[in-house]
Amino acid sequence: MTRFLLALVYATLTLACQAQEVKPQKPSDRSTLNAVLGFELPPTGDMPGGWSGGSPGTIFADDKVVHSGKRAARIERGSDSLGDFSTITGSLEMDFSGQAIELRGFLRTENVSDFVGLWMREDGETPALAFDNMQNRQIRGTTPWTEYSIRLPVHSEAKKLLFGVLLSGTGKAWADDLELLVDGKPIGEAPKVERATTVLERDNQFDGGSGILISSEISKIQVENLATLGKVWGFLKYHHPKVTTGQIHWDYELLRVLPQVLSANDRATANTLLVKWIDGLGPVAACKACAKLEENDLQFRPDVSWIASNPVLGAELSLRLRAIYANRLEGKQFYVSQVPEVGNPSFNHEPGYESLKFPDAGFQLLGVFRFWNIVEYWYPYRDVTEEQWNNVLSEFIPRVALAKNADAYQREMMALIAKAHDGHANLWSSLEVRPPTGTCQLPVNVRFIGTIPVISGFPVAAPNDHGGLKIGDIITSIDHVPIGKLIESWTPYYGASNDGAKMFNIGRYMTRGECGQSSIGVHRGSEELNLKVTRTAPAKSASAGDTHDLPGPTFRLL
Repeated sequence: MTRFLLALVYATLTLACQAQEVKPQKPSDRSTLNAVLGFELPPTGDMPGGWSGGSPGTIFADDKVVHSGKRAARIERGSDSLGDFSTITGSLEMDFSGQAIELRGFLRTENVSDFVGLWMREDGETPALAFDNMQNRQIRGTTPWTEYSIRLPVHSEAKKLLFGVLLSGTGKAWADDLELLVDGKPIGEAPKVERATTVLERDNQFDGGSGILISSEISKIQVENLATLGKVWGFLKYHHPKVTTGQIHWDYELLRVLPQVLSANDRATANTLLVKWIDGLGPVAACKACAKLEENDLQFRPDVSWIASNPVLGAELSLRLRAIYANRLEGKQFYVSQVPEVGNPSFNHEPGYESLKFPDAGFQLLGVFRFWNIVEYWYPYRDVTEEQWNNVLSEFIPRVALAKNADAYQREMMALIAKAHDGHANLWSSLEVRPPTGTCQLPVNVRFIGTIPVISGFPVAAPNDHGGLKIGDIITSIDHVPIGKLIESWTPYYGASNDGAKMFNIGRYMTRGECGQSSIGVHRGSEELNLKVTRTAPAKSASAGDTHDLPGPTFRLL
């Protein structure tokens, strides 16, 4: 289930930080690649030349502590550093063949609290085809210059190799004299291969954006027509043979028909446009190997009875969809497959569009349609989510399409994902925009007893000054806003399978806000108090309040 939802959320539109790419495409570039891997290029600001990385203020080019040459790279993290870890990152196109790729290099550490490691990841249409970060070796504390190595098998479907050095926790680490080897030889000597391209790489019409903007509102008829489009688009994605065999960039086909549907004045006009659109895909031949749904796959069976609804679709559109369904093909699909040995759906060929500029109503609607249809066709718990899934589509079309910036888009997508009612599903890379926002928190742990937020303890690394707050205090307001009103506004953005899990997560973040003094109302015994408490940057080390309540193993024999 967890793997399914991680794949599901990846398949929605997300924003991602891209690694700087190192491009040793010709033998003459080998010296440049060696200089990059040896950290010998002149730095760009503090950053070692040819590399990217973060979090900000933690990566440096170092000319004082080196293994060889003039420079090394240094990662330096304190308790106030952003995030839980920092990485030095480079990337290469995987335009070579071989059996195994190796990253080798020297590391030195000083007072590292968690671990340091070399890391590599191979990405294709599916991310993380192979990955290693040396976490299992637990290199921490203070260690001298030591050579380490990690190896990954070369995946034929991999397109990009990301690699570098990471430090988790606090402390310092240096890296120097890295090497990339394929089957024991420098990567520049590996045989080059021409990888087959897909329609996603050949169709570039909307690479710069959809050009679709919606200024202020979407009318009721537009929502109805867009909901029909979203359902038809998803149905064709998993049933029309020209789409399932990967002959069409299906995201871009949506963007081609969207302006026409938006302009339709009534349902009949929009349905006629969709009939013409489907006919333009070409005829659907009678299937010889028709797809069948096995009885043990009932949990995946979507309700497709809507394709026979003439009042909604009109006779012609309904006829087209029913014919496609009757002749759907059996076999491998382009946009979805099964994870080997597991059987969970894997959502393939779903570009992330990381360079997307907001607002872009076309791509934002694509995010809604992708997620909604993945749940509709592949989520085994769809029918027990306590949601009318058709209503969810209509609700979020205007909410997401009208989002005016990246933060607003991500929040609306979080609210949509929360409708799946599963704690494994989220935009994990975007939690900083989930309310309440801010880089600081009160130095307390909060747990809910039913619907009542209670201070249950203090983080281990928190300041000794808790602003007068005590364990057992019930939080009644934050900055003079009643806590019930705040929780009501936050709840839609927190997805979980039960109320207890949802309130636990709200408790972890509910004191977040701008750094500095905050006014906190508490109920203590028979008293109602209003305290001035300072929000500070949260400690990076995990505390009992973040994991479980008692020290020692999570599970024990009683």
